Amino acid sequence: MRWRVSRFFFHLRGGGLSLKDEIGTECRDVEEARSFALQVVEDLRRDETARLAYPVCARVDVEDEEAQPIFIVPVRPTISER
Repeated sequence: MRWRVSRFFFHLRGGGLSLKDEIGTECRDVEEARSFALQVVEDLRRDETARLAYPVCARVDVEDEEAQPIFIVPVRPTISER
């Protein structure tokens, strides 16, 4: 059985920061894209240099192949995550 995959793009933005994902990542569905975005954010949160470099309002904006916004994940923990 073959899975249909879609390409999602994970852009890092906020506070004047804009790092556009030009390549994207293939994911089976939105839930897999969400898991990938959460892992990216977790990696950024663990990296002290990254934590200091990115503004408080940094976020990962996830878009589909048609550049339609799917969801946003904040890089800094929200109050409910602390």
